[in-house]
Amino acid sequence: MTTITYIFLSYILSAVGYGIYHFGIRKRSSATQQKWVLYTVLGLSLSLPFGLIHSSPVFYTEKPHTEVEFHDEPVLTRELLACYTRSSKQDNFCHCEETQQLNLVQFEKNSYYDVFLSHQYIFSWVTAGIAGIILLILSFKLLQLGLFIQQSKKEIRIIDGKVYTFLITNKDLLAASFRLWKSYIIWHPRLDELSKKEQEAIIQHEIAHINHKDTWEQISLNILQIGWLFNPIFYYIKKDLNLINEYLADAFAVRKTGDVKTYANLILKLKANPQLGFVHQMAQHPIQARIVQLFEPQQKKSLLPIWLLLVGLFMITTGWTTAPIVNQQYTDFEEYCHLQKEYNDSGRKIFCKNCLFEDLN
Repeated sequence: MTTITYIFLSYILSAVGYGIYHFGIRKRSSATQQKWVLYTVLGLSLSLPFGLIHSSPVFYTEKPHTEVEFHDEPVLTRELLACYTRSSKQDNFCHCEETQQLNLVQFEKNSYYDVFLSHQYIFSWVTAGIAGIILLILSFKLLQLGLFIQQSKKEIRIIDGKVYTFLITNKDLLAASFRLWKSYIIWHPRLDELSKKEQEAIIQHEIAHINHKDTWEQISLNILQIGWLFNPIFYYIKKDLNLINEYLADAFAVRKTGDVKTYANLILKLKANPQLGFVHQMAQHPIQARIVQLFEPQQKKSLLPIWLLLVGLFMITTGWTTAPIVNQQYTDFEEYCHLQKEYNDSGRKIFCKNCLFEDLN
């Protein structure tokens, strides 16, 4: 299996899976169901290529070296047939016992392949550089959180039997949360001016993010971005997951406080502030969509198994039909690279596939 074909097929599968979710499932399912469907899309996009993509041997042929096959229908171009006539009379054309007509391969220039090959090192270095920058940003965010923990005043609170460390800060952040080795809730002293019920709603919202392990989800998505850097679907999935996390945190807070109208007014009170690392802020996502979601009627009977089955079937079918094409395209590209090298070294355009395959192995 090759890295390029794996990534390319995962891009295709993610597009198919997300398309089914966006146009057929999103408006017909609850936030929890949406999240599981998106997780399924991510999981299948990353796992299916392992079973569908293989490395095809370059110039492979199972035909015996001494056997020459002829067909009723022409299988060679006139130019290649003429080359066969000439090459069969050459003593040093190849090291087969007898030159086989069907094993001849002709090198022809491909402008698209040539452009890629001439810029592949630039592309590789740019990709590696961007991946390195993503890893540096990830490390910086984690370091930033570590420093924030060290510099903030800490207050330990036990809520519903669980221990949470409140980081009291005068920075721009009002309320936020994250989970590393402990559960942290960032709290600005101005929030103490709110009513007890509003404070409880904010705390429960942040606890929901911690309970759902949203921080680790964000870290995982940042790592996945290294391989899916040029996959536009990834950024839609990431955006949707962030919004779904807010829906779920809002719903959790409303269940705990029991007052949806007060909670909706509270969201309007809070203003978005600059984001710090992987913290989850109560007002960092579209407020209108969240308020609408709060007043949505209760969802009907869960259809999650059907949604997951639908997404799985479409993605497996797509992968099953697409993988052979992707495999063949990559094999063609590999063959072109080897033929180009032989052409540059020898100046010849006609080669024996058997001999090239043996030389490569």
